[in-house]
Amino acid sequence: MEIWPGPMEGVMSAPFVRAVNRLGLVERWMTPFLRLTTACPRGKHLKTFLEPFAAGGVPVTVQLMGVDPDVIGEAAARFRDLGAAEINLNFGCPSRQVTGGGAGGGALRHPDALLRMVERVKTFLPDLPLSVKLRTGWSSPEEARHLLPALARTGALDRIFLHFRTVSEGYAPTDGRETRLAAAVAALETIPCIVNGDIRSAAEAHELAATTGASGVMAARGWLRDPWLLRRIAGETELPDVEMVRPSPPASSRRHGRPRTLPLTAAGKRGNPKAVEREGESRATGRKRGVTHRPRSDSDELDDPFSSKRALLTTLPVEVTRIRRKRGTKGFYFPVSRKRRNARKAEGSEMRSSSSSRVTH
Repeated sequence: MEIWPGPMEGVMSAPFVRAVNRLGLVERWMTPFLRLTTACPRGKHLKTFLEPFAAGGVPVTVQLMGVDPDVIGEAAARFRDLGAAEINLNFGCPSRQVTGGGAGGGALRHPDALLRMVERVKTFLPDLPLSVKLRTGWSSPEEARHLLPALARTGALDRIFLHFRTVSEGYAPTDGRETRLAAAVAALETIPCIVNGDIRSAAEAHELAATTGASGVMAARGWLRDPWLLRRIAGETELPDVEMVRPSPPASSRRHGRPRTLPLTAAGKRGNPKAVEREGESRATGRKRGVTHRPRSDSDELDDPFSSKRALLTTLPVEVTRIRRKRGTKGFYFPVSRKRRNARKAEGSEMRSSSSSRVTH
């Protein structure tokens, strides 16, 4: 059975990938999608994208997404020259920013164009495996009964990765996973199918593969919950307990059973003036309106990882403007109250008017 880590956009940063490689948590990679629009990126950009994954010494499947088959085919050929083991086409991303332009899961609304893209990209890769990752349909899982056999008849694909939800369902809780995937695997017949969606344990992965007849499984969010999940599925037993390596949050960092977060203004977000004023009171008194807190002890300060950072933030006044730094660096933003901002504008306009009047006279 093939075991794959799911590609996760916004999660698989270079430090994340290097850590996974160093711990040996995967036997293969599928990169997050690289979205292509009007032209193929330069070679150095493609190399930078691939480098963290390739450094692990395991086969890397590069996932591409777009609407122009020629641009995708050119990029796929360049990745082949850089050492990619396989190219995967993303037809499953449910993000509205993606589907609105016809890419990702939006391609499922136009099956004929999707089939033409697969056939066209394969002409750029006669000697390299090509696969697709998609969902069971745009709005109904019945769409897979017609699309999957058509994909098999193209003869261009070596495997298919299938998520059981439709694009319209997003990531909402959905029933019928086994039934949908079993019907899809039966429709493919000869092409290997890797099934995906809500796999949280090794037992669940093996049961899903046996029930559906799939050739393998892919875990994404479940893998984030348990970093050793893929190795557990592979049959390894002497692995750390996930509960032992994930410490529970300290008692001092929770209020009414919910995680305690950093102040609004310290998170770098703009807030309305009243919220900022309330936050200022919270910093000054250590309390929030309408909430009763137990006194903090010295042990709480030691257990709370944010205590030193919070103590630093409480020393800063709320009426601080943007901290300007060199270009390319990050900084905090502390919103200024509307009343003070208007007062500053009025003061500046008065100064300009008085200076102009002196010049005139």
